Amino acid sequence: MDGPMNWWVRGYLLFAAVQGFGIGLTGMLLPSEMQIPLRLSPLNARFVAALYLAGAIGVLVAAFRPRRADARLFVIGFGAATLLILIITVLHWSEFMADALPHRAVWIFDYVVDPALALVLVPVAGLWPARRGTRHALSALLNVEAFIFGVLGLLLVLVPDFAAAYWP
Repeated sequence: MDGPMNWWVRGYLLFAAVQGFGIGLTGMLLPSEMQIPLRLSPLNARFVAALYLAGAIGVLVAAFRPRRADARLFVIGFGAATLLILIITVLHWSEFMADALPHRAVWIFDYVVDPALALVLVPVAGLWPARRGTRHALSALLNVEAFIFGVLGLLLVLVPDFAAAYWP
């Protein structure tokens, strides 16, 4: 895993960066034209656009790192994030695929291809499992936080009305 960056890992990250910058910049500059199949207020569109831009910056920086190990987190994270978005899209298919909403074909293409590529790329590039590593002093705390936020996320996805009723 500590080998030099492969062209296919770099290409995947650049592909991710182009997508993130495309959606993010469109959402920031022209919120009503943001390339997602949902209608959002300009404020919400810019917030979502900021998330896409932050991700795009991260994967772009990772793409130019000299070692594959430096990009591991962003490859796995981008693959996981796009898989989760695909799952949400499938669970709320009728909302995402309403006739009046634009960019459906691009949305489906991106969120099917991106996680599929990650599922192939991660093991082929030797990015998972980590070959060697050390535990951080705060690893236990981060694992507890990941568990708590994971459970909250599942509640919001699986029973959103119940979760929203108790959300602060």
